[in-house]
Amino acid sequence: MNRTAFVISEKKTDYPILIVDKEGKIGEALAKELKNESLVIFVSKKAPEALDNILHIPFLKKIPTIPDNTYSHIFLIDEKKEIADELIQVFVKKAKNDNSSLNLVINLNFVSEIFIESFISTYNKARVIITGDIFRKDAIYNSQTGINKFILQAKTQGKVMIPGDGTRTTSPVYFDDVISGILEAAFGIDEKDRVIYLFPKHKITYLSLANIFRKKDPNLKIDFGKEADSKQDNVVPGVEGAYLLGEAYNLEERIKKIEFDRILTTDNSEKEKTNNAEYKEQKERAYNFKTFFLSLILLVLLPAIVTILFSLMGVGSLYAAKNGIEKNSFSPPRILVSFAAGSFA
Repeated sequence: MNRTAFVISEKKTDYPILIVDKEGKIGEALAKELKNESLVIFVSKKAPEALDNILHIPFLKKIPTIPDNTYSHIFLIDEKKEIADELIQVFVKKAKNDNSSLNLVINLNFVSEIFIESFISTYNKARVIITGDIFRKDAIYNSQTGINKFILQAKTQGKVMIPGDGTRTTSPVYFDDVISGILEAAFGIDEKDRVIYLFPKHKITYLSLANIFRKKDPNLKIDFGKEADSKQDNVVPGVEGAYLLGEAYNLEERIKKIEFDRILTTDNSEKEKTNNAEYKEQKERAYNFKTFFLSLILLVLLPAIVTILFSLMGVGSLYAAKNGIEKNSFSPPRILVSFAAGSFA
């Protein structure tokens, strides 16, 4: 199923759009798509490459600092359900006050029926957008998911390892389809659709997925490995929702887009950026610790240093006064004695 370009609106939104995504992968892509529609407030550890009409706020604390604006749309990207329920309720309250659209994006592996029903019942404009196992054409999106393991294995080993007997199922979805699907859910569909599924309605077995990879590369080997655990991947919640990708999602067409030549280069580049950032942070921490340590030493030694300095000045003044008295000069010695008393004091 080929998706056409999605037009959000004919005119710009009057209020800014808030995107909160700690990791920043989905959030950055959304910000790039929405920056021409309105000012985008992007809260993330990841700084966006393009800053035109995007205000980046670093996600530095457990509870990030959010500008107190009125927002037309709020996007919470919480793929692994790491945002505390208390913080989610803060965003719900904010959305209610602003009468804004609230869109929570979460991965299929971390969501439950109870959570979905609880969230959408808190506010009539709250929506849950559930993604499958996301993969990209030029990078490993999440090395813990089946399709990304296949991509990495095909690139580095020339084979894919099927878990167990290959009958387990998974729900891969292409990154670009996720972004267009989120935009369509937030701007282009009826608000009565409160639960959106952004993965194929019909799941695929790992054996079938491996065969699609071999169609892309006939020389690719297929092998069976030990099943990691007995838990079934991607248990679809029983809550009624809309499948935006349709009945016949063309996964094979998406897998053909994977550019294996770019995969490791992109990952190494990102890893290098991460390592550089970590090194810079460690260096700054070491510099701050060194500065603190030296300041502490100076603070401890300063009274002794000052005492010795003024004592020497006092002793020197007394010796000078003594020499003056021996020379029958009383006026300067009187001044020197007074100075010495002040120094000792």
